[in-house]
Amino acid sequence: MDSRQQEDVGGGGGAGEGVGVGVEGTGARVGQRGSDIEEEIEALALSLLQLQANSDVFFLLVMGMIVFFMQCGFAFLEAGAVRSKNTINILVKNMLDVFIGGISYWLVGYPLAFGEGNAFCGASYWASSGLPEDRLAHWFFHIVFSATAATIVSGAVAERCDLSAYIAYSVALTGIVYPIVSHWAWAPNGWLVSLGYRDFAGSGVVHVTGGVAALVGAALLGPRHASFGKGRRVIRGHSLPLTALGGFIILFGFLAFTCGSQGTITRDGDAQVRNVIGKFVRNVIGKFVRNVIGKFVRNVIGRFVRNTIGKFVRNVIGKFVRNVTGKFVRNVIGKFVRNVIGKFVRNVIGKFVRNVIGKFVRNVIGKFVRNDIGKCVRNVIGKFVRNVIGKFVRNVIGKFVRNVIGKFVRNVIGKFVRNVIGKFVRNTIEKFVRNVIGKFVRIVIGKFLRNTIGKFVRSVVGRAVFNTALAGCSGGVCALLLHRAGLRRSRAWSFLMALNGAMTGMVSSCAGCNALRPWASCLTGVAAGLVFFAGHHLLLRLNVDDPLDAVPVHLGGGLWGLAAAALLQDGGLFYGGSAGVLVWNVVGGLAIVCWSGGLSLAVFGALKRSGNLRVSLAVEVRGLDLVKHGEAAYPSEAWEESQYFCHISSGSDHRARPPPWLPKYPTFPPARRPRPQSHNHYQRPQKDAHDAQGAHEESSSVRADGGVSKREGSGE
Repeated sequence: MDSRQQEDVGGGGGAGEGVGVGVEGTGARVGQRGSDIEEEIEALALSLLQLQANSDVFFLLVMGMIVFFMQCGFAFLEAGAVRSKNTINILVKNMLDVFIGGISYWLVGYPLAFGEGNAFCGASYWASSGLPEDRLAHWFFHIVFSATAATIVSGAVAERCDLSAYIAYSVALTGIVYPIVSHWAWAPNGWLVSLGYRDFAGSGVVHVTGGVAALVGAALLGPRHASFGKGRRVIRGHSLPLTALGGFIILFGFLAFTCGSQGTITRDGDAQVRNVIGKFVRNVIGKFVRNVIGKFVRNVIGRFVRNTIGKFVRNVIGKFVRNVTGKFVRNVIGKFVRNVIGKFVRNVIGKFVRNVIGKFVRNVIGKFVRNDIGKCVRNVIGKFVRNVIGKFVRNVIGKFVRNVIGKFVRNVIGKFVRNVIGKFVRNTIEKFVRNVIGKFVRIVIGKFLRNTIGKFVRSVVGRAVFNTALAGCSGGVCALLLHRAGLRRSRAWSFLMALNGAMTGMVSSCAGCNALRPWASCLTGVAAGLVFFAGHHLLLRLNVDDPLDAVPVHLGGGLWGLAAAALLQDGGLFYGGSAGVLVWNVVGGLAIVCWSGGLSLAVFGALKRSGNLRVSLAVEVRGLDLVKHGEAAYPSEAWEESQYFCHISSGSDHRARPPPWLPKYPTFPPARRPRPQSHNHYQRPQKDAHDAQGAHEESSSVRADGGVSKREGSGE
């Protein structure tokens, strides 16, 4: 064959090799697609982890903001429960609870509560040094808890505690007392939690701590002027609507107070369990990616590439090259060369050479041989080889290679690649992705989200909110009915008693709201109403002046909540459980009472010893707003109008003037009107009507009926 024949035959072999390379490339793309699926599922697992962390932080921040809003409720509640002359003072103290308490908790409170240390207290993260950023939301949530504990005390010492003393005990409570208690009960290495103490949302940690401090402060301060003893009288708050508004805000905040104590929204159980979604991603999805998809890629697709496509290349194309092309070269071209050209050479040319040329050579002369035969060989045979055989090779064999083998490559192998491998990729792999992975995502992950996280939300966060609301409702109704029953010579439907009973019920539910059943939550609230009612009247007998009933609400409700959680929660003593939780909750409650009471006694005792605990009697009678703050909650200039001190007579406006003996501001003792005095004039209201009313009230004597007065404060 000449060079063109070799190129044509070589081109046919190159087409066969190109088909093999294309099939192998298709198999490589299928394997690459399987690895892409594995990478996408790993990215999905990482996204789930990031979503979990972001959801937990967002949940904790939102719950902390709602608990922070409870400070507004405390401010309204206390402002309405005190007399108008002390409104600004109580608002300033509630504001300082957040400002000063926040700074002290940042500097030393959070390190003592949740820093790395021993079983008694923490000893790291001072002033947030070294605090990881992912714990900032945790810090914010607990700083509003510490402010809540400090605000409990402000209601019990209202209207008579000096501002400097309030700042001192607020710093001590938020910086030392409350943080160490929270470390005992909520830090992973706290000694109470390691023994079995259980307090989910702070019945003991927050409310007993604040309630004991409130009791110590109220006892050392003594009662307000004329509230007990000779000349006792009822001292009521100046605005029941403000008290009601603050109470409803606090009831709303309690729902976030309890459910936010879970700390997360994507984990199952309390704060000590491991990460469920993390385990799910690592174990279920990780194993699925490694085992199912990895094995599928290695075994199914790998075997398909090795066996199906490899066998096809080795067997079909190899056999085609060996059998079809080889047989064609051996049989067709070989036979053609042996038979046609061989016979032609032997018979025609051989006879011609022997007979014609031989005779011609022998007869004619060497000249004829050199000239005529030489030209004939060069022209006739050369042209025959070039034209006949050359055209045969170019046309017949070339067309065969281009048409037969080319069509075979385009039609058979091309259709195989498009139909078999293409259908396999579209049907098998895509069906696998849609059916296996799709069903896995819908069934496994869907069931996980519905059952694990859904049950978690229903069983922990939802249960906490449900039990808190139900306990509050039960406690409010119980206290209202007890007061209406006239057990203490009163048969009124008292709003304040119902509000305080509801708050006591919510306080008592904090310890076990995550594990109480509905009937147990209702029973906890009813008993909390009884505890508040008994504590309210016990303080009256002991002559402890608590203007807002903070002690029976928080101390009484908190202690009962610790006992109720051990008795009534799932696995508690009433469900056949051991008495261990009850014992350690009692031990924890006593430890908190001793710790908070001891330090509060030291702080309040030192302040009383130095004479800085209580304001003077003159300041108390006049009111803390004007004396301490220079501001009045309801200044007369803001509401005074002419119709309040003038009358119309004969079409003229006669403006009455205050009598000359009436001072501009009330004095102590109150000024007495000289006798005789005309009764036919109209008096202009005082410069500060509420101050005059307060001064007049301070000068009043024992009640006409001689009975014992009863206070009806509102707890916070």
